[in-house]
Amino acid sequence: MTRSGRKIIKDMNDLITCSLCSGYLVDATTITHCMHTCCPKCLKRTAASSNSDAKKNNYTTTTSKKIKLRSDKTMQNLVYKMVPGLYQNELNRRINFAKLHPNWGI
Repeated sequence: MTRSGRKIIKDMNDLITCSLCSGYLVDATTITHCMHTCCPKCLKRTAASSNSDAKKNNYTTTTSKKIKLRSDKTMQNLVYKMVPGLYQNELNRRINFAKLHPNWGI
């Protein structure tokens, strides 16, 4: 990758990272009412935490409002294209998990 390619990734880093775990997005999911994008596992873990920042950041809502999530395939494809090796690493991680937990059902 060229120097300018690294600069583009650095400039776009805030847009392709999870706002909860600060890692690159995996299975990018958008919260429709606020348009924040994060990893669904991070969102579930944060929402389950009683002392979480999710409530402060409007990732959870009152009982009168339901959270609507949308899988964001376009964003996920952009992340995989911009971060070399991320797709293959994630695929290998899932394959290894499936081998260790054959009854889990991925």
